[in-house]
Amino acid sequence: MFPGYFRRDTLRPPQYILVRMHPSARTAISRDGFSRPVRHMLDRGLLTRDRSFFDYGCGRGDDVSGLRALDFDADGWDPNHRPEAQRRGADIVNLGYVLNVIDNPAERATALREAWNLTLAVLAVRVLTTADRTADALTPWRDGFRTSRGTFQKYFDGDELMAFVDRTLGVPCVPVDPAHVLVFRDAQLEQAYLDFEPDGNHGLLSRGFEHPDRIAKRRVEFERVRAERPETAAGIARHLLRFGTVPDEEDMQEVSAIAEYGLRAREFCAALIASIGEDAWQTQLQRIHTRLLKSLALAHFRRTPKASDFDSRTKRAFRVHFGSFHEAVKLSLQELHKVGQPDVIETVCAQYGGGMLDEQALYVVQDDRPRLPLVLQLYVELGRLFYGELDDVDQFKIHKRSGKLTLLFYENFEERGTEQLQQRVKIDFRTRRMWVFGYDR
Repeated sequence: MFPGYFRRDTLRPPQYILVRMHPSARTAISRDGFSRPVRHMLDRGLLTRDRSFFDYGCGRGDDVSGLRALDFDADGWDPNHRPEAQRRGADIVNLGYVLNVIDNPAERATALREAWNLTLAVLAVRVLTTADRTADALTPWRDGFRTSRGTFQKYFDGDELMAFVDRTLGVPCVPVDPAHVLVFRDAQLEQAYLDFEPDGNHGLLSRGFEHPDRIAKRRVEFERVRAERPETAAGIARHLLRFGTVPDEEDMQEVSAIAEYGLRAREFCAALIASIGEDAWQTQLQRIHTRLLKSLALAHFRRTPKASDFDSRTKRAFRVHFGSFHEAVKLSLQELHKVGQPDVIETVCAQYGGGMLDEQALYVVQDDRPRLPLVLQLYVELGRLFYGELDDVDQFKIHKRSGKLTLLFYENFEERGTEQLQQRVKIDFRTRRMWVFGYDR
């Protein structure tokens, strides 16, 4: 596909590019999570199990080992830590934090070209920028600095990285941020990346692909927080399960307490989701999604809902789950319009699979309300506009085509076989009338 890119003579000598830098082995840190370039490609769908990955200058190989543990086709080479590894072509090639430790500009360009020659689909390049400079003693050296440990660091400034990549490879790159660019060989993959729209739930709440070492460490710290700060853990859990969002310090002050354990709120919530189980969490997300839309739909009966009608936590939940408050309002109106369509109500009743269904109606009990499809929840909730609170109703009769709802109240309803009907309330949504029938023994 790309003639000459994988000729062995283009890869010789195999180590000179990085070996001649200042003691770079000391700059390779051991992480307990994926590096930022790998994390970004996982989150944006570039790095998948059906695409091979090669880490050029992989350091201690944490990204490679983590991806392999998740059944990715991953390999890497490093002149100090994995000099025996073969450098091979791959769909995804990562050149992370390599260019900034090479003190010779010509060798820096050669390293970039070598990584590009191994790339089949996309090359990720990340460096350090001036924003990453620390207070450590730095001695100017060539176009960078010697650190107090005797290593070399170049801090790229402004659009310097993008200009360097464009000039060296002769291919326009796609900036992620001033320290991170992507270079595509695959035009379709580049367009898909540019068109990517993150799913709010996935981006903020789902665990996605995580480094196994990070998961293990986080689990230990998570259990410590639950044991030593049970009230803090319970408060964060209540927020997550109610809003489906990760709380910040504005939402609840307790969030700052878990920082003492080396955890961020996002990581604590990810561990909590893991303890709940993925299936249970997805079910809870759907309930939160339904509850938010139901709240907006019912608000229309008072006045057109505004974002200012809701507190900051709820407003953020609307943005996370639906993209914007405006989009949530639009979806709630669509669901509300379905309530007045007999064909929709009849179809949803037939598909529900719970309660008791006869030719005229679907009968559901109080405990079924949170599990009903949204359109049926709205159908039942409309009864509040006529009757009031519905928490004491034992059974709801949802009429499939006549636009009616019947509320049934029993004595001894929990003791099946001995229950006695005490009161029946029939509401006709079309005529806006209500009838109440009382029964004695």
